[in-house]
Amino acid sequence: MKKIIIGLSIFLLATGLLHAQDSTQAPVRQQRQSGSVADRIYYGGNIGFSFGNYTMIAVRPLIGYKVTPKLSAGLKFSYEYIQDKRYSETYTTSNYGVSVFSRYRIVP
Repeated sequence: MKKIIIGLSIFLLATGLLHAQDSTQAPVRQQRQSGSVADRIYYGGNIGFSFGNYTMIAVRPLIGYKVTPKLSAGLKFSYEYIQDKRYSETYTTSNYGVSVFSRYRIVP
C-alpha cells in the first residue's frame, strides 16, 4: 500500500510539472519598437565599496538603447579607486574603463 501511495504521489507531481510547461500563447514575432528615442533609452549601473586595509570605491554607470523589445545595446563606464595598506608601502591607484554590451531577452 505504501508503494502505491508513493508511486501515485510521484505520478501526480510529475504530471503537474509537465502541465506547467504547456503554453497556449501564439509565438510573438519580434517587431521594431515604436515610440520616441527617449522611451527607448535606459540607464543604470552600480556602486561598490570596501574599507579597511584594502580600500576600494567603484562607480559603474551604464546607458542602453532598446533596438527591439528584446534586443538592446549600450555602453558601460567604470571608475575604481584602490588603496592597499597591507604592504610596507601603501599602494594607491585609479582604474578607468569603457565597455560595450548587448542584451537579448529570452523570456517574454
